[in-house]
Amino acid sequence: MKWILLNIVFFSSMLLFAQLETPGFVQAAKKVRPSVVYIASFTSVSGEKKQTSFGSGTIFSESGHLITNYHVIKDADYYEAVLSDGTRCSFKRFRNNLYHISDQETDIALLQLNCADMNSLTAVERGSSIELNDGDWVIAVGNPYGLSNSVTKGIVSSTNRSDVGFSSIEDFIQTDVPINPGNSGGPLVNTRGEMIGLNTAIRTVSGGFQGISFSIPVEIVESVYTDLISYGRVRRGWIGVMVAEKEAKNSNQKSVVVVSTLENSPAQLVGISRGDIVIMIDNIQVRSTSEMTKLVKNRPVGSRIQIVVKRNGVLKRFSIVMNEKEYFMKVGMALNRLYARYGIKLDLNAATDTVVISDLSLQRVARKNLFQGDVVTMLNGRNIENLSDFASVFRRSSYRVSVLKVKRSNEIITIRIDD
Repeated sequence: MKWILLNIVFFSSMLLFAQLETPGFVQAAKKVRPSVVYIASFTSVSGEKKQTSFGSGTIFSESGHLITNYHVIKDADYYEAVLSDGTRCSFKRFRNNLYHISDQETDIALLQLNCADMNSLTAVERGSSIELNDGDWVIAVGNPYGLSNSVTKGIVSSTNRSDVGFSSIEDFIQTDVPINPGNSGGPLVNTRGEMIGLNTAIRTVSGGFQGISFSIPVEIVESVYTDLISYGRVRRGWIGVMVAEKEAKNSNQKSVVVVSTLENSPAQLVGISRGDIVIMIDNIQVRSTSEMTKLVKNRPVGSRIQIVVKRNGVLKRFSIVMNEKEYFMKVGMALNRLYARYGIKLDLNAATDTVVISDLSLQRVARKNLFQGDVVTMLNGRNIENLSDFASVFRRSSYRVSVLKVKRSNEIITIRIDD
């Protein structure tokens, strides 16, 4: 009898322990399902709609903004959505007259639902992928092979995966959650039902799930979504270097080497040059070109990154403010014209964010009492705070410099050039 009682206590304890340890799959699935949409893509063939593909989407805002993968909706003319309760919806067109705004570099697309009852839409609750640990339970909700509202579970295998080969910018969450064609664009969620990633791809030979799946972290999805809504495109920082991987002698380790820097690019302006070996970006070690691409392009415009390079065995640190490539191309053109016409070369002092004269090549300008190191504060009556300011004023002045104000030591000096 004592043996029976002890076993009853033992098995009761085990049952209670199992209940306490069981992740909240049911609650999480119930919470996230209303935010998951079936997307059908169509093309026009002889005036008739023909379905060409299907996938999943995640409702990202109460106003009906929907996030999915670009590869789910590309090359189609028309789309239809089916909500979790069976409601059918169409999509609104954006100002570009297309049904989607996309960022191909991250394989993310934005659409907007057009339902009869927009107030019934449920936006997904967002969590954080930064807190993920290898081994954490996660679930995926989507429409594999057209089977709507399917739920699968697994664990996090790894984070920060790059060099996968699915998109230009890669920073994936790797899991063993069963994901198949049709899951793309659906959410990866934690056991609290919070979205932590966007299901995107699988590594497969057969075409079906084989134990390795990849999701885009929700932080990247959020950043892309914000830029697409605000600007109709993703604004990305650019430093203007070409890099290559080089294998070290007597070692299997690779390093990332600067092959070249573009004229007047941010990298060139702060002093990064050909042959520099990139060691770290923002205290994160750089071991491949894809890792460097991820670290640079995931930084928001206006932020500052710290780059450490090795040059002739000596470590050098550079600070660069992130701006779009188009911005610097415009600035570079103006600075080239300034140097060609007046022999004045400008650089950005990264330590102080000021515009300084770095070179004077024409004697007639040098005789105007300009010196290397002078800080430009005003051009043709307009205040100058950065290179963009200078380029903008210079263009509006028909690429002529009439009056410069520079700061030398603590003195402000006015210099007339085109008298």
